[in-house]
Amino acid sequence: MAVHSNKKNQIKALNDAYNTMEFSIGSEIKYSGIYECNICGFHIAMNKHQPKVPPHDCTHSEYKYMAFALIKNK
Repeated sequence: MAVHSNKKNQIKALNDAYNTMEFSIGSEIKYSGIYECNICGFHIAMNKHQPKVPPHDCTHSEYKYMAFALIKNK
């Protein structure tokens, strides 16, 4: 089941704290899903077993990721 959430269209996510949390490069994530750059809108699919959030080619150096669509496994 996917739970959609981003800054412009927040929908009740897996929990309210994770819904608005930002992740820097090298941060660990708790849930698999798609994460969105808060500057350019780049999307990256992440598996919760991946060790760290990777960098991408963004024009700003201070970008962070936010959860866009999370996967909740039963």
